Amino acid sequence: VRGRDATPGRYAYRLSGHIGTQGAFSFRYGFAAARVKFHRLRGQHGAFWMQPVDGMYPGGIGSEIDVVEYFGDHHPQGGLATFMHRYDGKRRVTSGGWIPDQASFLSSRRDGWSKNYHVFSVEWTPRTLVFRIDGKETARVRGGNSDVRQFPILSLIAADYEIPKIKERHLPQHMYVDWVRVWETSP
Repeated sequence: VRGRDATPGRYAYRLSGHIGTQGAFSFRYGFAAARVKFHRLRGQHGAFWMQPVDGMYPGGIGSEIDVVEYFGDHHPQGGLATFMHRYDGKRRVTSGGWIPDQASFLSSRRDGWSKNYHVFSVEWTPRTLVFRIDGKETARVRGGNSDVRQFPILSLIAADYEIPKIKERHLPQHMYVDWVRVWETSP
């Protein structure tokens, strides 16, 4: 096991889920949205994200756009994050981060990212990425945006640094997706 807060040891195999439209559908600029109810426990993360059709690599002009990542209820930073990863030459650059004041996007104290469905979206233009939850803006990233066709992905994975945080008796965990929609616009 390796990673930013990895715990050495041996762990049981974890099956990750990942579905995307690579080779079947891609778009350049517009809106991408998904209505999702995330898993409850820490130890893995669910995500709605986009990758460049030709991949992301040093010297490439495509960016990974993480519309939303959820790291489970009771995460110290709240659990929800939005990122954009790209290369500037050979150096990997990350923009975005943990969504501040996450509870303000919930409808009540009884609401939650693993209790109810919420719509997570990104508006992608040549200059700006605008991230939203249920239509309310959470973050805005300017500059360095991908200029190439992207394809959407939904995933629930257990990265090696997360595996020690979930106990066998709490598996399986589920991420539910009601729908995914994409509207392509001209630049």
